[in-house]
Amino acid sequence: MPGRCHTTKGETGMIRPEIFTTKTWARAILLLCSIAFCLHFPAMAEEIKDRDISLAVDKALIDDPCVSSHLIDIWVDSGVVSLTGSVDNLLARDRATKVAQRIKGVRAAVNRIKVKYGPAH
Repeated sequence: MPGRCHTTKGETGMIRPEIFTTKTWARAILLLCSIAFCLHFPAMAEEIKDRDISLAVDKALIDDPCVSSHLIDIWVDSGVVSLTGSVDNLLARDRATKVAQRIKGVRAAVNRIKVKYGPAH
């Protein structure tokens, strides 16, 4: 019957509730297998496509006032973002990397952005 515990006589002769029934054991094993699967195959648990990552990085760079995003190219391969192109200062170069690293699904960011200084005044 639902809601009832089975009871068994232990070695001491005392009656104790049998908490783990066959159904409970099966649920526990299924839960442990699910957890092990997600830990062993994290990419399959929640897969974010490279295209979605690329679009998110591009939008984040456009929204950031410190970075001239129209001069930066974005390539994504298996969650690794590569940034290429040119900017006019070191702050913008470093900022682009930090912006990319904050995007969900990014495993690493490789910064190959060149800094092109303008003529001295």
